Amino acid sequence: MVATVTARVGAARRAAAWTATPTLRARPETAARRERSAPAPPLDFLAARGVSPGALLAAEAEALRLGVGADEAALAQGAVAERAFYQALARSLRAPFVDSAPFAPDTPPAAMRAGVARLAGANAQGRPVFAMAPRGAELVALRRLMRRPGGERGDVAIMTPSGFSAALRAQIGERVAREASANLKAPLCAERGLSNPQRAAVAGALALCALALSRMGAAGDLATVVVALFFLVSIFVRLAAAASALEATAAPPRRALCDRDLPRFSLVLALYKEAEVAADLIAALDRIDYPRAKLEVKLVVEEEDEGTRRAFEALRLPPRYEIVVAPDGRPRTKPRALNVALPLLRGELVVVYDAEDRPEPDQLRRAAERFAAAPAAVACLQGRLAIDNAADGWIAGLFRIEYAGLFDVLNPGYAALGLPIPLGGTSNHFRVAALREACGWDAWNVTEDADLGLRLARLGHAVEALDSTTHEEAPFTLRAWSGQRGRWLKGWMQTLVVHTRDPRRAWRDFGAVNALAALGTIAGALASALFLPVFTLRLGWDVATGEIWRFEGPLSFLAATLSLAIMALGPVAAFAPPMIGVWRRRYWRQAPLLALLPVYYLMISFAAWRAVYEMFVRPHAWVKTAHGVSRNRAPMAGAAAN
Repeated sequence: MVATVTARVGAARRAAAWTATPTLRARPETAARRERSAPAPPLDFLAARGVSPGALLAAEAEALRLGVGADEAALAQGAVAERAFYQALARSLRAPFVDSAPFAPDTPPAAMRAGVARLAGANAQGRPVFAMAPRGAELVALRRLMRRPGGERGDVAIMTPSGFSAALRAQIGERVAREASANLKAPLCAERGLSNPQRAAVAGALALCALALSRMGAAGDLATVVVALFFLVSIFVRLAAAASALEATAAPPRRALCDRDLPRFSLVLALYKEAEVAADLIAALDRIDYPRAKLEVKLVVEEEDEGTRRAFEALRLPPRYEIVVAPDGRPRTKPRALNVALPLLRGELVVVYDAEDRPEPDQLRRAAERFAAAPAAVACLQGRLAIDNAADGWIAGLFRIEYAGLFDVLNPGYAALGLPIPLGGTSNHFRVAALREACGWDAWNVTEDADLGLRLARLGHAVEALDSTTHEEAPFTLRAWSGQRGRWLKGWMQTLVVHTRDPRRAWRDFGAVNALAALGTIAGALASALFLPVFTLRLGWDVATGEIWRFEGPLSFLAATLSLAIMALGPVAAFAPPMIGVWRRRYWRQAPLLALLPVYYLMISFAAWRAVYEMFVRPHAWVKTAHGVSRNRAPMAGAAAN
């Protein structure tokens, strides 16, 4: 019987879930549509647990409306607690219910998503025993098989899905930790630093910058031409994105979806020392307008972070929430925690949020509808991030201006041009199949989002901007801002190192235009932060003293011309996106702070040099940004009632 059960349950799983096997080139049929043909399992066995017939009928009606299992609807509506449901299920099947049990030593991590695994040892008849945590179509198949006359019951044990996942993670934690850290191999992993050719390239770039600053003879003029051309590529990419964003005023088309056609959606949040914001975070997530039976939330906490885990456990969260404990391991980073959750996801789509995020209530619907209408190559939608604690001071105000320029102007412009987008760290909506194809996040990159955006581009996938806002809390002290910005820039350096280890392969993967755009975006931003203040001073001095007008030949004339072009276009590229963003967001109170942008860019330069230092001293150290410290956040708006 065990072989029959496991085969049928496996078939039901394959028919009810979107795994990593299909590619984006041929979009598979959605799980919701496949489940419509499966009859909803009867819930009469719950009557013995005191669940009213009215609640059972309501759950079955909701299941038919949404195209999900009646068990999922009942749990989502709160008609019965998860443990009570599976205890009643076990009793109806005449199978034992267990909270935890040792699994077979060779159990793979993939069993956590399948909900089936062999236990250690055997039953009284010497046959293997399988622990099962069935849901939806799998539960239908299991009940049908185990109700057949003459079937044995001693070879199946029932567990809750959360208990099954937690017990298996606890047993194979070392393997889970290892796979979460080693999912990417060289040359696409940031664990390894600069290669010898890259060290030589860095030394050559520094020598080139020194020559350009010296302007000594023909060598200095040649170096100035090379450096100026590099900066101009970065400037033109930025200006092209800003101009394209101005033209693309209409949001991409969406296909309206009823609740039945909405796909399953997974939410993943990597949390560390977030006990103070636990209640606010759950309140923000509960405002999301999406069918609860099609929603799962993975709250990933570190093994040693007991304070955060207890804070969320104390909230007595409904079954759609699961607290996932990331086993202790190296490196202790957000992307490693995200990789721990990736094998567990049952959704067709997944979004990553941060602890302080407040997404607009309809954001998931908008994302699902855009994915439904978008070409199959669109693998990710980047939500628009906005700062809602600008009243905390001038640093938070400038942060708000910067985000308006990036997420309301530049990123939509990159998307409209079809260029690679270095993703922001939150409100990224992915097709799960594409995310698994990309092997998840680089656990060793401290700005894993930017790296993943470029990796998706190399795989031929597209990223678009999603016309929906997630409100965030910005650091408002210089120390907190510097630590966060230094980590971001260090991660961008790691991303540049990773994607230039094999230049020929990168050029082939990206294509010529995207390769230049990615280089102009990542390398240009880093070079500007590190060297532009010095070059600006030198150029200003040359203009003030008239040195720039003294030509000693065609090369000197070209160097002067390119330098003047940077002097004219550089400020436009630096100031236009944030100014457009302020206008679009109607941030009139922050508009006077635009005058402080030169100071802000100088602060970024100091943070960039801090990042250079950390790249050599502690390349994978994660500087934690404290959340929940603002007292001037705008109140949350909009509540869902699904």
